Amino acid sequence: MMHSALPRPSRWFLSCIAALIIILAISIVLALAMTLRQNARLRTAMISGSSMEPTLHGPRVITKCPECKRDNQWTSDTWLANRELKCQFCNEYVDNSNIEQLPGQTITYVPTLLVNQKGLLPQGAPRSTLPVQRWELAVIRNKEDEFGQVKRVVGLPGEQVSIKDGRIWINGNKILPSPTAFLHQAIPVANWTNPASSTNPENTSSVNEFLSSIPFPIQNNLPINAFDSHQLSPALDVGIALQLRTSEPSWNLHLKLLIDDEPIPIEVSTYERTTTIHIGSLSMAALPKNWTLDWIQFLILGETLVILDAKQELGRMPLETFVESHRRVGSKPLNASRIRWTEVPTIEPSNLLKRVLLYRGRIYRGANDSDTQDFPANDGWIVLGDNVSISEDSRSADPANIRIQKQQLQGVLPEPPSLMHNLLQP
Repeated sequence: MMHSALPRPSRWFLSCIAALIIILAISIVLALAMTLRQNARLRTAMISGSSMEPTLHGPRVITKCPECKRDNQWTSDTWLANRELKCQFCNEYVDNSNIEQLPGQTITYVPTLLVNQKGLLPQGAPRSTLPVQRWELAVIRNKEDEFGQVKRVVGLPGEQVSIKDGRIWINGNKILPSPTAFLHQAIPVANWTNPASSTNPENTSSVNEFLSSIPFPIQNNLPINAFDSHQLSPALDVGIALQLRTSEPSWNLHLKLLIDDEPIPIEVSTYERTTTIHIGSLSMAALPKNWTLDWIQFLILGETLVILDAKQELGRMPLETFVESHRRVGSKPLNASRIRWTEVPTIEPSNLLKRVLLYRGRIYRGANDSDTQDFPANDGWIVLGDNVSISEDSRSADPANIRIQKQQLQGVLPEPPSLMHNLLQP
């Protein structure tokens, strides 16, 4: 039996189909290019709340003290117009009837599409495939949210995360940020600025008066009428940063650290452009010649003393190096709650110091001021506000929203340009 042949499609029809495929491919490429172009630049946003204080500033209320004439700043979230308030500087009562509103700061962030791109990504390149890493600040957006949120990432997908003893624990192990990550979130506590522009023999006594006025152990209170947890607690990590006049070819600086009642002398000196650091009876390796030492920092991070400049870590040693082992038996943990910066006995030349800053780390608390909280291992990120008192985050979220999913991550805030950047913000 014979079968009739099927009609062949005309050339015109084939040409139309080919043209449609080409047009569709070009449209997809153009749409992708437009999407990439829209995302290939930094985004900006304004902080509308105070959950990240004082790392990121939300709206504030400013009142002027009638006594010392200085401006007091309070977070809008904690401002109560009918409450009596005292000046943050001279402790006199302030007038809360005449206030000025200050908007939240504007931030810049990198869209998650670009966080793996060299030159834009926080904390250097290359980076893992995760769009956000621990200790970074993430911009988060839910479908039902009119505005996004900024929170600090503390737990990664698949990790068992806990809050205990003021610390973050991962899979049963206590973790600390690196010195660099710590300084990007450290909180300024007190500040001394050299009152003289020329050599002044009184500078040493002025610095010592400043240090003696600091109550130790340093607490986690904030001058903006808040704590970074629901209760007042001693800081577990504390640092001191000293800014130097780098034009001096030779200089000598002594600093005294007290651990319990044990004095630990620290000496930093430069001779013929070579800088050496001595701590107790131990000597750190000399820094290279012509090293620009604008800032020198001594940080108690966990049970370790870390030495840094404005850009990088210079060295570290465990605190137990300076404290006999028997002194730790039955005593509280060896951390910043047991230390005190007591004095600067030697400054040569006398005008060497330009500025001294004291700063501290954060105290982590669970929901409703609980001592502990556990987040079982699961997909997604655990995020916390730096200021738990006024933060909605993984601690207080309903079970279905405890972890942030990848599609909710809008971007990451870039790493600050200097270790001192966060500490020097107004």
